[in-house]
Amino acid sequence: MQRRIISLALTFGIAAGALIFTGCATTEARISQHPEMYQRLSSRDQALVSQGQIRPAMTMDAVWLAWGKTDQKILDNVGEGRGETWVYLR
Repeated sequence: MQRRIISLALTFGIAAGALIFTGCATTEARISQHPEMYQRLSSRDQALVSQGQIRPAMTMDAVWLAWGKTDQKILDNVGEGRGETWVYLR
């Protein structure tokens, strides 16, 4: 019984550590891992992303490069199309 509890705790700890580690990737790491995405941005957006900043109406790729994975996505119906709002809590 105690061995099972230790095994579960260890598994949970490893999983939590992996999530924390991957969630903390830096802007520079995302840019270096996806240079083609960065190169498609305008020079204005490249400068903002490099500083970890965003602006209204920025592309989803640019926001992801600057701030990383969103904490929450809210899907919207906008007219005949669909919209998506990204929420960051940190």
